Amino acid sequence: MSEIAADHLRRRARWVVRVQALCLLLAVLPGLISFAAPLNPNPVTLWCAQWGWLLFLAGGAGFAMAQLLSRWAFRCLSCRFRFARAGASNIHFLLRPSVIRFCPHCGTTLDASVAR
Repeated sequence: MSEIAADHLRRRARWVVRVQALCLLLAVLPGLISFAAPLNPNPVTLWCAQWGWLLFLAGGAGFAMAQLLSRWAFRCLSCRFRFARAGASNIHFLLRPSVIRFCPHCGTTLDASVAR
């Protein structure tokens, strides 16, 4: 199967951004719901008021873990060089046209087809 390396990295960057957005939602949503606890004291709002800090910590830890793991996820498909070592993060691969057009280690262009 052959695909363009830039498209593969862009797809991987979208996946990382979705995981980070989900973790941020997990961290922020209980806090927003707990503000409604005095107005509407149902069991969900009371639970969020008491235990929302746990979801906040879990969401924050998940976001940080996804950010750290994304440093190892973006590699050149031919030489396996980590783009994070060259200063690239997942946002660099989401931009169109891509800021990064070649591997800084081996010089392979990311616009060429690469067999996987």
